[in-house]
Amino acid sequence: MGLLNIIRRMSLREKLSIREIARRTGLSRNTITKYLNAGTIEPQFTTPERQSKLDTFAEKLAGWLKTEADKSRKQRRTLKQLHADLVVLGFTGHYVFRQFASRLDITGISRREFIELAREVELRQS
Repeated sequence: MGLLNIIRRMSLREKLSIREIARRTGLSRNTITKYLNAGTIEPQFTTPERQSKLDTFAEKLAGWLKTEADKSRKQRRTLKQLHADLVVLGFTGHYVFRQFASRLDITGISRREFIELAREVELRQS
């Protein structure tokens, strides 16, 4: 919930004074008054569609996931190994890969779930 909504709720629903709102939020009384008098709606920003750093490597990663699905748990490559292989291919992201991998959670899933996730990666690519 945005700050403007919190200030309005405190003022209109909870019937708090401007001084009490300022004390609770840590903002000055002038700022609280300005927000209440403005009557503007808090802006809703949309994030533009962007290509992920991982999109160019999605096909290769999907192939790796398929081959890893056939292996036993102890023989699968770790996320560090998969990341190292992607870096060799020219991948420059670190956080993006970890975020993607954490969504997949490759290390603690069954073989069936692993194959389903590999299919999802393929579908995202096409």
